[in-house]
Amino acid sequence: MVLVLHQDQTSISRVPETMMHATPIFFGLFTAIMGVVMNVFGTNGRLCWIATSPFDCFWNDIIDCLYGPPKEKMQMYMIGFGLVPVAIAFVVIGLTMTSIIVKTVIERQQSLVMADHLRMVSIQALLYIWHSF
Repeated sequence: MVLVLHQDQTSISRVPETMMHATPIFFGLFTAIMGVVMNVFGTNGRLCWIATSPFDCFWNDIIDCLYGPPKEKMQMYMIGFGLVPVAIAFVVIGLTMTSIIVKTVIERQQSLVMADHLRMVSIQALLYIWHSF
């Protein structure tokens, strides 16, 4: 944000940094609450996880599930809270890196133009000095 938007540290620490810290906290809480509401958590050994009991009943239609979410809920939960956030993160990271690259290339081209102009002014100044002798 400092590179692309030319903002100082105090303006970044107010709103964007607060949002960047609040987003994963609220997303984690929302994911956990939705998991409990949708009943997708089950025991997987000693852990409470997104699982069915017995473990193979989700993938095998022959085995009846004793506990755990139905396949539709589990798939919706896995896509909504697994695949979608990862896809959004890749898009945001890609856009951020692209904007940094574009900004760096533009600033470099501007500095090269300024360097050429500075070189021409320096040569002109040296010529003025040379002709004054």
